[in-house]
Amino acid sequence: MGSSDVVIAGAGIIGLSIANRFLRQTNLSVTVVEAAHKICAGATGAGQGYIWSGHLNPDSKTWDFSRRSIQLWHEFVAEIQASGVDPLEKIGWRDTGSLLFTTGGEESLALHNRLHKVAAAGVQVEFWNSHTAQTAEPALVLGPEGAAAFFPADCQIDARAAVEFIQQENRALGPGGRYKEVFGSPVTGFRRSPADRYMQGLQTLNGDLHSKRAVIVAAGAWSSDLLEILSKRFDLDLTPSIRPRKGHLLVVDKTAGLHLNYGTMEFAYTSTKNSKETLDEFGVATTATVDPAGNVLLGSSREFKGFDITPDEAVIQQILHRAAKFFPALASVPLSSIHPRTGLRPYTPGGVPLIGPIVELPGLFLASGHEGSGLSLALGTAEMIVDTIMERSSSAIFQWSV
Repeated sequence: MGSSDVVIAGAGIIGLSIANRFLRQTNLSVTVVEAAHKICAGATGAGQGYIWSGHLNPDSKTWDFSRRSIQLWHEFVAEIQASGVDPLEKIGWRDTGSLLFTTGGEESLALHNRLHKVAAAGVQVEFWNSHTAQTAEPALVLGPEGAAAFFPADCQIDARAAVEFIQQENRALGPGGRYKEVFGSPVTGFRRSPADRYMQGLQTLNGDLHSKRAVIVAAGAWSSDLLEILSKRFDLDLTPSIRPRKGHLLVVDKTAGLHLNYGTMEFAYTSTKNSKETLDEFGVATTATVDPAGNVLLGSSREFKGFDITPDEAVIQQILHRAAKFFPALASVPLSSIHPRTGLRPYTPGGVPLIGPIVELPGLFLASGHEGSGLSLALGTAEMIVDTIMERSSSAIFQWSV
């Protein structure tokens, strides 16, 4: 099947963004191999597409990394604009701002504390009481004790459109075979030099792919499966604690008449995202955003169900039931106007992605475990991986472990 300087397993937002940075900033050739027959087959295709700081915790290990990645997204969008292309048209980019809200009680104090922390960390934020929040977002009903933090710099993106745009740019940057894609080719093994243990490529159902410089595992929830293959083949204990975490997203057709001005997220989401403990058996916490076509994207759930992505009617009903507490208009939306999407987030304990070299096998790198933040963290991940392989200092480095 040929050879490249870099071979990447995974054609989601992480894998394609890494390929994009190699093509932009180096002279290396890149091949992306994907088990599915298309892009967006994993978590990205079922995501809401928020590029937000509002729900992040400044005390977390990934705060600086997240902020850096968001900065890189803004730089990416500025490049698109400078080329004379509308970012809204190409990747669904919108400067909507976001609301992190609560209906009161102990969460109000927690929201205030979070607001002060993010403001001290340099993020623009405003406190809105219930009246102000409902005036700005009429569909959102919080009650007299409710409140919201408004983050005006937060943005929305169309995840699928963004991945397609990056894929097309990769193809334009890599003519003459410098950039290649291989779809429908599950990885079945790895090639390693018997002399110095250096990784030499991947084995797939359709043949071998040789790598001259690096092999990168960026297969999302399937990354552990690939490392398990490595562990068995080379008698190593490499399998990280990446688990598939099933999520439902509901697309509410714009014809249903629900209108939102901002991206919105209930404060409880910030605790369920990185924890095994959830509000209910389906891990439902309300998020609501709008796509470029005007449809409302309603989430979200978190379940450990293996690799099953079958839509579950009970989960769909629970998402609707909880969201209707904050958006009463949902109660009258016909089910025929609601279309579910499902995907698998790559979960790691503590919510810290695994990014960097696997020291036991020189030439092998891992970029996975982003949970539900793969889109937001993609460009920072690409920067870190490329800078590591090219032996540069990276602005995106944070504490991580494989």
